[in-house]
Amino acid sequence: MDRLSLLEFCKECGSECCRSSGEIGSPILTWFEKSKIRIMTGILFFQKRFEKIRVLGKGTYYIIGKRWLNKRDCRFLRKGKCLIQDYKPLDCRSYPIKAIRRNGEVILVIDPKCPASKRLTSDFIKAAKEVAFQSIDRFDPAAYQHWLDHYLGWLDYAIELDTFLALSNKEKSALVTY
Repeated sequence: MDRLSLLEFCKECGSECCRSSGEIGSPILTWFEKSKIRIMTGILFFQKRFEKIRVLGKGTYYIIGKRWLNKRDCRFLRKGKCLIQDYKPLDCRSYPIKAIRRNGEVILVIDPKCPASKRLTSDFIKAAKEVAFQSIDRFDPAAYQHWLDHYLGWLDYAIELDTFLALSNKEKSALVTY
């Protein structure tokens, strides 16, 4: 199984993060990721699945529609299965870990509400860190911050990854999940 696959946990919780898009928000995508998903899934069927966001003088990024406004499932989730599992965006691949800029430095945070966060393997954490750093480096810092401020719902209750990993299993179990 792919080191960055939480599929075994997603099946267990019913892909709640993909069904809680009103709270989670939308992943950030590059033009290349958006184009690859369109090609792999069929251009006409998914023509209106993406929204282009321009940050004046700072670049462009894409999101998977305005799904969080309607509190709907991810547009690529069908019957509990991810239609883009094999080529999903870097942002989805590293979830529940994300790289963010804070006080001029890049730090890693985790979504503590993800049920899988309490059982992540060291292999997954290592691979997710690498992907999270790749993800943040693809965008102008101002454009990435724009996405964080407007389209990522779980950042308000994110915990720094090192702090989370230092928690005991009992403390992790006490955290609320989706």
